[in-house]
Amino acid sequence: MSAGRFSVNARVPRTDQARGLTAPARPLTLGAHRMIGGARSVKYRLVGVCLVLAFAGAMLFAEASQAQEGGLSLELNRVEQQGEACRFDWRISNRSTVNVRDLTVEFILFDKAGVNIARMPVPFGGLLPNKSYLRSFVLRPFDCDPVGEALVNEVTTCDADGSFDCTAVIAVSSRAAVKLSR
Repeated sequence: MSAGRFSVNARVPRTDQARGLTAPARPLTLGAHRMIGGARSVKYRLVGVCLVLAFAGAMLFAEASQAQEGGLSLELNRVEQQGEACRFDWRISNRSTVNVRDLTVEFILFDKAGVNIARMPVPFGGLLPNKSYLRSFVLRPFDCDPVGEALVNEVTTCDADGSFDCTAVIAVSSRAAVKLSR
């Protein structure tokens, strides 16, 4: 007998019972896991099951992450005075694979000294996956000139497929003279 593997030096004939034939004998080799009642076999099966479950969980997490990976891109494209009104043009892109049925974002407007001057909820509506939109919002009566910054205060409405977190996936930028921040 060897230390790592148990081996029995007996020869066991193999027979084909249907034909009554006997094949050449071969040594009978038993693995250690079979000698101790299969405990190692059960342990390896449990480890295998755990690995499969961990892999499946990682794949589901990766799928959810990929859906949110592209996220939402929100750009303040232009701020323009139109008579007594101030027009804000927003470019919003849904770069994910998730359908957003309704999105409303609340902005806080600050003047150039950093003082809160207005609260502005903007309903962006539905956003199809992998599509960009230009949405305009007009504040009346309002003067654009003192506005220095627009803050994404909160996402007040996010109706999307699955567990898509609109707040966590919004990236902001501005092409206007007004800064956009989170």
